[in-house]
Amino acid sequence: MVQVDVFWTFAIGSSFAAAASRQLKNEKKPYVNKYFVYTLVFLSVLFAPSGVYLLWAFPGWETMFMLDRNVHPSIPCIFAATNILFGILGWRMAYGYIKKGQPGAVHRLYLFGYAMMFGILGFGWKRFFYSGTIEEWRAGVPYSVSAWFTSDVALALLVMGVIIAPPLIYPYRAWPREGKALSLTTRVPHGAAPRPA
Repeated sequence: MVQVDVFWTFAIGSSFAAAASRQLKNEKKPYVNKYFVYTLVFLSVLFAPSGVYLLWAFPGWETMFMLDRNVHPSIPCIFAATNILFGILGWRMAYGYIKKGQPGAVHRLYLFGYAMMFGILGFGWKRFFYSGTIEEWRAGVPYSVSAWFTSDVALALLVMGVIIAPPLIYPYRAWPREGKALSLTTRVPHGAAPRPA
């Protein structure tokens, strides 16, 4: 949904950086490493297009029944751009805190993003679970919450989840293990002289 995706992408960018925090400590540039490239590809190839698809297919639902298809053509363009831009912003801010040695601040970034996202969804749960059209919403046509689970929106989200979930979960599982292995191989044995830089 348009209102939550800005916070969600910010949380994705900052949490991906947090997942690679051990590796990023050694990176001199925030955007010249495989972790940022992965993040950028995920946001631009999967996440942003999924949002544009939902906006085109279900404009009422995707805008929490605030806009219909009669929006200016720039709106989908701006929406797609923010779904990438705010992820990069989250990444860059997290990278800065990682380099400063402030892990608590890194975690607060993505927790803020997810808190805002779920807060908006929580307060707007009736809009999220509404399975009718924007015209029906405006006319006050009632739909049960259970009807949403068999709606076209729910089916589209399910298909998108099958595609997006594995690459979304991958960094959270793989990068911390990689960082831990890296820190074990670069650790100086007790009593040994440190390696020259």
